[in-house]
Amino acid sequence: MRLLVAIGLTLFVAIVLSYQIADPMLLDWLRQEALPGVWWMGWITHAGKSDWILVSTGSVLLFMSVYRFPNLSASHFIHWHHIFLKFYFAFTAVAFSGLIAIALKNVIGRARPVLFENGDFWIASPFTDSYLYASFPSGHSTTMGAMIAVLFLVAPRLFWIFTPFALMVAVSRFVIGVHFPSDVLAGLALGVMFTWIYARVFARKRLLFEFGPDGQLRMRNSAVDRARRRLRKKSQSLADLGFGLSRRAAKNRG
Repeated sequence: MRLLVAIGLTLFVAIVLSYQIADPMLLDWLRQEALPGVWWMGWITHAGKSDWILVSTGSVLLFMSVYRFPNLSASHFIHWHHIFLKFYFAFTAVAFSGLIAIALKNVIGRARPVLFENGDFWIASPFTDSYLYASFPSGHSTTMGAMIAVLFLVAPRLFWIFTPFALMVAVSRFVIGVHFPSDVLAGLALGVMFTWIYARVFARKRLLFEFGPDGQLRMRNSAVDRARRRLRKKSQSLADLGFGLSRRAAKNRG
């Protein structure tokens, strides 16, 4: 809990500093048309949409929910269930964090940089439900932050490959002039923090994650491997291991 509070306060200070320092600089650059790389940033920014993540992970979830291998053994079913939870976690983390971002956009109603003509850099019109007043936080950056956290927890090797690309997408949001730097930083923070808290909820339910001896969040790969070994050695049913199958269903799968 202390770590969560410390991280939250650090991010809050960083967002405030970005608002005070980086946001005015962005307005000056936009007026002078001095931002470089706008043409290719305008292309890469579309990768920050949550649609492609939700459609791809949702399609996998739908397939895994509907299709049943006729001769899937109990140990392989455990592995199948583990993979299903990974995609479910990714889908819901992006979807729920995105919904929170949309709600905050509507409640806060910060204007986008294109509407700023004077020296002010905060104009807000809450509950207008307008694209021009939906700048804070950045939805694209929220999606990228959620995916960074998901891959860090679920697929660390992909995390190192994806993170530079995700940060580039986030930066593109203020380079093309549709967000302020503080909007982008707030979106990244929202996506990362929500996903981390969400993973801890999973761990309390012993789904996909668990808490180590030192209380650190970690994947349940070792628990899944142990369950599969116990199945091979003792021929236990999936119901005995808490996978929600009846003994008859588990026996048929084995």
